[in-house]
Amino acid sequence: MYSHVKKVANAVIVGSLALIGGCAEYPNRIAPVYIPSIIYNGASCSEINQERERLAGYIRGLAVSQGHAADSDTAAVMLSMVFSPTLLTLPMTVDQSAHLAVARGHYDALVTAGRARHCPMGNYATSSAGKMYSGDLPPM
Repeated sequence: MYSHVKKVANAVIVGSLALIGGCAEYPNRIAPVYIPSIIYNGASCSEINQERERLAGYIRGLAVSQGHAADSDTAAVMLSMVFSPTLLTLPMTVDQSAHLAVARGHYDALVTAGRARHCPMGNYATSSAGKMYSGDLPPM
């Protein structure tokens, strides 16, 4: 009887770990994708700043959405430990980590391009590498 309980416990642990691996990632754990700043070389300072501000709003929205998805996935996994039909809710969340990583990469490229042109950066002049300049990076 003890070996049967041990097998069931091991199955539950392995299943739980597999589910956790498939959950949406929290936004602060999503690193930017490298985007070369050369793609913005032809842009003026005004264009760089306008795009950077627009992108900052987009990143904020994605980060909020990704955070909600991660919270929902975490709650579903925790509930599934007690109530197994909760597992059916996991595919209902949308993982936007790839979109967030690419958007952050473009943001970093815009900041790098703006600095190379000596553009006044105003708000949001932080790279996601953690170096602080004047302003703050959109939510991580």
